[in-house]
Amino acid sequence: MNFLNSYAHVTIRRPFRERHFELTPHKADKYRRRVEYIENKRFNSRQGKLLDFSFMALTGTVALYTVLFADFGERDHCYTPLRNWVAQKTNRLWTLSDKEKQELREQGKLK
Repeated sequence: MNFLNSYAHVTIRRPFRERHFELTPHKADKYRRRVEYIENKRFNSRQGKLLDFSFMALTGTVALYTVLFADFGERDHCYTPLRNWVAQKTNRLWTLSDKEKQELREQGKLK
């Protein structure tokens, strides 16, 4: 048996561009099912949900940090009114009103 006869069963493949693929409805459905399976598997799995949640949490954290705490210099910027509003609300939360101060003085808990 010579070299050429031993490889006679191997066919020479045409380049990819010259191949002709016939798209039948069966093949289209098969491809669609594969794609849907991969997408559903990723989003319905526990890892996919955890990954989605972690990306959303990270995005929210970065956005919150950018809006409230990032340093944009001394001049006013688009986040200044929101930062002032948050500072006002935070200050109101951590300070006592005059009525609360009066009640604590009457109870003897505030000098």
